[in-house]
Amino acid sequence: MNKSFRRVAYMALASTIVTGCAFAPFEMQNDSVETPQNALVTSLGIKRVVVDKTRLEPAALDEIRNGYADLVGQFSNESLAQQLDLRLADVEMLLAEERQVALNSSAPETAYQEAISAYQRVLAKYSNEASKEAILYQLSRAYELQGDNEKSVAVLNTLLAQYPQSVHAPEAWFRQGEAFYSQEQYAKAARAYEEVLSHDQGNSFYTMAAYMQGWAHYKLEAYDKALMSFDSMLAASFNPAPITSTSSAALPKINQLSKGQQKLVQDSLRIMGRLFSYKGNGQAIVEFYQTQGNAPHSYLVYNELAQQHLDNDRYLDAAEAYHAFASHFPSHSEAVSFYVKHIDAFILGDFPSEVLNAKAGFVSTFGAAPGLYYSLPEYVQQNARPYLHQYLRELAQTQHSFAQQLSNPDKQNALPAALRELDVDALETEAAHAYEKAQEYYLAFIEMFPSDELAAQIQFNLAESYFESAQFEKAITHYEHFAYNHTEHERASDGAYSALLAYTALLSESAGAQVEDIKAKQRQSQQRFIARFASDSRVVPVVQTLMQETFDETQYEQALGYSNWLLTPPESVTAIVSDDMRLSALLVNAHSQFGLAHYDDAEVAYVALLA
Repeated sequence: MNKSFRRVAYMALASTIVTGCAFAPFEMQNDSVETPQNALVTSLGIKRVVVDKTRLEPAALDEIRNGYADLVGQFSNESLAQQLDLRLADVEMLLAEERQVALNSSAPETAYQEAISAYQRVLAKYSNEASKEAILYQLSRAYELQGDNEKSVAVLNTLLAQYPQSVHAPEAWFRQGEAFYSQEQYAKAARAYEEVLSHDQGNSFYTMAAYMQGWAHYKLEAYDKALMSFDSMLAASFNPAPITSTSSAALPKINQLSKGQQKLVQDSLRIMGRLFSYKGNGQAIVEFYQTQGNAPHSYLVYNELAQQHLDNDRYLDAAEAYHAFASHFPSHSEAVSFYVKHIDAFILGDFPSEVLNAKAGFVSTFGAAPGLYYSLPEYVQQNARPYLHQYLRELAQTQHSFAQQLSNPDKQNALPAALRELDVDALETEAAHAYEKAQEYYLAFIEMFPSDELAAQIQFNLAESYFESAQFEKAITHYEHFAYNHTEHERASDGAYSALLAYTALLSESAGAQVEDIKAKQRQSQQRFIARFASDSRVVPVVQTLMQETFDETQYEQALGYSNWLLTPPESVTAIVSDDMRLSALLVNAHSQFGLAHYDDAEVAYVALLA
């Protein structure tokens, strides 16, 4: 028996000893249990001898192979002989792989021949070998690593025919698919890959099989099938954790994958983007997932398609792809981002009119209708809020300015040619529509941002738009709300006075019993204006008007109060009260005193008048 044989025999013996020790009774392994013998040793004062365990260095593969080879044919027990032959074949396989790794290159033509021969001998000698399934698998691998794909596939066919439920079946089918694909037999390759996909998605060949099946269908120009295969590849890549939420934190992201997987996913997305571009752009993706069932990763497909268009300066197509996703999935955490990219595509392409329409679409999707914004998930609200703040203001101001242009004959020359050709009635209709849109945006801003520093100005602009479009009651409401809730605003007095002008306009088009009601409200508004904005120069004519009206109505107490105001006005408006106003105020004062039977005071006033 040579040295190699002895070492192998020793290793086997050591293995038996270790195994035996592992199953020794618990009491024999536990040093804390004191047996009678241990007690005697302790009483004699003899110290225990501690033996450190020594780990044997593993034998080199070629030594093990030589040891197994020396043992072949020396056992009469058929079971042991089978095991020995199989171990020898496995070691030959390991040696070949080790040499290939060491050379860092593809295997020489005969590198795996010893392993192949060894596996063939086992199959030939032991037809009832219980490990035949594993042997066929290893033999197939050896042929493949040797570069003989034809024989490798032939062995796989045998394996699959005899063991269709083998644990190696997914790999066997995958390697068959690879062989067919390399031979450009794409239909056969696609069917082989489909067998892999029929197994549990958790098998390690599932993702690559779906990817390669996609390419096989692509080569066959079966583009719909290719899309389904690539989509299956994406779905498998972002498993095993199923995604049940569309919040940003839960979304599948490419950078969370391994580097190799990232490349496969990006390539799949690239091909899918190209195919969807041919099939109808973003809407084609919508229809695809309506049939397949929407997937958490689908937003990546839309983004890829849009990015491809941007790279090719196809801005309108890019905008459509982004919009297709955002408009169909407004509650998705990427919806706001995609809608903004949709707008940005128009900006990059220099389509200003489309930019305005796109911003209007954003507002309609995320916040124009009452309560719409608050019906969206919180993460969408947070994403949309800054854009709504910007777009609502821009849209309102643009529509308001457009309405003014349509309503003003002096500005109509700057209108587009199509609008300049309209008659007066048609222009008024267009202006009314523009005012309506402006008011819608102003109101939406006020509802969403009531405490914003711009809310007061927006309130004033809204009132102006109602006044300009002859909606005087609404104008009054918003002028007064602005003026008396934002009294420190630089235009607060303008709002209060504009409300008085709106009352005058409203009275001019009113009749019957409503006139008296309007007049009563007008007077209240005039009194509020005088009380709050006494230093405003426009207060003087308002006081004069009220003085004359109340005197004509024989309301002498009120008339007297207004006349006294004009006779002793606030210092800031003293210069505005003319001599004629003072004379008129003194006359009303005298007559009102007389009417109240305050004759002494009336006499003083008359004397002053005569003077």
